[in-house]
Amino acid sequence: MTSTGAPFRPTWRGIGMLLVAGTFTAGGIAFSRVELVYLAAVLVIALVLSWATVAIVRVPKRIERVLGSPLAPVGEPLRVVTRFDPSRSFDGAAELVSSGLVVSETSVGEEGLVSVVVPSRRGVHRLGPLRLERLAPFGAALRRRSAGGSVDIVAVPPIVPLAPLSSTGSTGDDATRSGAQGQGTDNLIPRPYAPGDSIRRVHWRASAHHGDLMVREEEREQTASATVVIDTAPGSWASADDFDLALSALVSVVARLRADGILVFVRTSAGSSLGDVAAASDLDRLLEACARLEPVSAPPAAIPELGIVVVIGPGAWPPATPAPHLLLTPAPVAAPGWQQATLGADIAASWAAAIEGGAR
Repeated sequence: MTSTGAPFRPTWRGIGMLLVAGTFTAGGIAFSRVELVYLAAVLVIALVLSWATVAIVRVPKRIERVLGSPLAPVGEPLRVVTRFDPSRSFDGAAELVSSGLVVSETSVGEEGLVSVVVPSRRGVHRLGPLRLERLAPFGAALRRRSAGGSVDIVAVPPIVPLAPLSSTGSTGDDATRSGAQGQGTDNLIPRPYAPGDSIRRVHWRASAHHGDLMVREEEREQTASATVVIDTAPGSWASADDFDLALSALVSVVARLRADGILVFVRTSAGSSLGDVAAASDLDRLLEACARLEPVSAPPAAIPELGIVVVIGPGAWPPATPAPHLLLTPAPVAAPGWQQATLGADIAASWAAAIEGGAR
């Protein structure tokens, strides 16, 4: 735990008490009234003791933060509970945040300090340190301390619910099957016995049916797959907000395809992999990668087309497979063979227009 002392600041009340003490002292000397001098001395002693009480207050030895989630979608509130002891030694507490985070609500309860923070933009932002305030007796001074270090809040692109591809009948089921083995479940099919086959693999029922010796052969079902590409060329997006919208579209499409049971390969237009998404944990890793992703100047790379192809951005190429090719672009482009739609603020509407046919 790290801590830094903030300025010790007398309040206007404390300054007023000090001025009154000075006035009493001057008046007592001028008018030979010793009781005024005594009263001034009492005020000064009270001030010194008041200031001493806040000067000796120590920062908490242990500060613990509990986040509602390690990832916070942009625009959605994140609940943070900060526990520290002794909390009663301080009159006020608040979490300091970096730009990109907004504290919308703060309250103190039995759990500790409860802060509701809202990410205002995508990226990695800082929460902390904890600012603690102690008001001296008589309200004569204010002492601020900072403690607890900081933690990172990863603000990820928000996921927008999208319509499933199957709702339009344009999934191209045969074309979405990946040629890779090792996905899906095993099917057992008999085949004729060949020299070298183990006798333990003989399928006796099939052998009796065919009249020839048959053995069991394992065939794996191929899993439907999709390739989703984000155009990361700086010239493809007019502003940082447009790129953030594209990333939101990217994760929304991936989440939709994953919910449909499709294995999704996510790539950038430069050819780098953002991850292969087959489970919820994979989606979380993709979200974190997208929180840190920035446009880069790199030549477009050849992207292997596995199953359905979805491109977010203007970078389209001649389709290499009969699978559906969907293009969400900031402005219409010439893209024969692609179902394209303009990517607008309503991502769900843009997606619906693309899967319903779009422009070819």
